[in-house]
Amino acid sequence: NLVGNAIKFTEDGEIDIYVSLNPEDESQVLFEVSDTGIGISKKDQKTLFDAFTQAEGGLNQIGGTGLGLAISKRIVEAMGGVLEVDSEEGEGSRFWFSIPLEESEPVEIGVVASARCKVKAKVLLVEDNEVNRVVAEGFLQSMGHQVVMAEDGLQAERIIDKQDFDIALVDINLPDCDGTDLIQRLKRIERNKPGDKALSPTPMIAVSAHVFAEEVERYLAAGFDGYLPKPVEKEALATLIQDVLDGKQLLLPQSGE
Repeated sequence: NLVGNAIKFTEDGEIDIYVSLNPEDESQVLFEVSDTGIGISKKDQKTLFDAFTQAEGGLNQIGGTGLGLAISKRIVEAMGGVLEVDSEEGEGSRFWFSIPLEESEPVEIGVVASARCKVKAKVLLVEDNEVNRVVAEGFLQSMGHQVVMAEDGLQAERIIDKQDFDIALVDINLPDCDGTDLIQRLKRIERNKPGDKALSPTPMIAVSAHVFAEEVERYLAAGFDGYLPKPVEKEALATLIQDVLDGKQLLLPQSGE
């Protein structure tokens, strides 16, 4: 969340991420994210960690911090730390926290076979968060997939109207719509396309941090073919794509063809 906000509010300049032992107490690990973005006024800093805070001036032109900072603060406090901020309006911001971590004994780790995705697919990735988008794209490309990205529902509709895909990964919480509503429109677009897509629709996977049983039931009832928890892990992503697409005729040439 801290890194995502830094990217969101820094159009030019740089973002630095540091992890180190706290020099004042080596049982504490210090995490710090700083940027040269638009900064936060002293007045707005007083309520920054409240839910759905929007700062005056520059911040509300881009969008508020929403629940993210409030949740981050609670998580840090639950781990025994304190989330703090130092910022000057127009100059940038620095967020940091320390949490206590016990030193553990070295553990020998055997070689773990990485879950490899044998199929090569054309993937539609619908994700508005830039950090999540870059990470998922990197995972997918490293597996040999071709990735086309959409940042919101409208862009996804325009893309799927013009292109065919083997699989779609759809974020549930998009800025312009809910993912469960979006796939209804995507499926409708495919049904109206000429060719085989009407008979063989693209499998669509819900991607969300909210994966309690009742939420997963809602995704599947809406028409999703599966779900993937956030934060996305490469092994889980590879396994899911392999399971969904194994044995199906795909758009990309496969190994051995």
